[in-house]
Amino acid sequence: MTKIGCLIVEDEPNAGQLLQDYISKVPYLTLKGTCFDALEAMDFLSHSQADLIFLDINMPDLTGIQLLDMLPKEQKIVFTTASSDYAIQSYEYNAVDYLLKPISFQRFMMAVNKAVQVINDQQKNAGAFQSSSQAEDYLFIKSDKKMIRVNLRDILYIEALKEMVTSPQNNKVVYLPYEATAMLSSLGGIREMLAGPSAERKG
Repeated sequence: MTKIGCLIVEDEPNAGQLLQDYISKVPYLTLKGTCFDALEAMDFLSHSQADLIFLDINMPDLTGIQLLDMLPKEQKIVFTTASSDYAIQSYEYNAVDYLLKPISFQRFMMAVNKAVQVINDQQKNAGAFQSSSQAEDYLFIKSDKKMIRVNLRDILYIEALKEMVTSPQNNKVVYLPYEATAMLSSLGGIREMLAGPSAERKG
């Protein structure tokens, strides 16, 4: 299992130390840093990343909620607080979990297991999307009785030429920046292959 990098943002030294101890007991967690307020956390995140942030809510200057408003939406957060007042609001921010102090190791592990599942699912989805994108980054079209490979990113636009239809299928002209002459192809099923790329289609 890939280690999950954790950041602790906690203004209470004892609470921060407890989280450090808990993280050190879990082989697949690694502590990236500990910050004692939101401003310090902002500075840390400006040059480093954390897969999971254990974030206190009630802190001076900026609260944990205010800090979260400044972070990317995909950032994984576990709130740690002595108050239950923000529990409902934490779900609005799609927090992984909401831990009430004092935090037991058992409850800590429940939150960690949730985070592991969320992060693993996110990585799987990202991998599937990347594989799909790589599989569809080119297509073959017929030109002068030859099959030519065309990179999707090279297509400027596709134009239908009704006067050049010679078969039941709609023929298209594909314009490329490195070809002086247009290439003619029936392009059956091209719409499925072009789902996603930013190419302008005419006709």
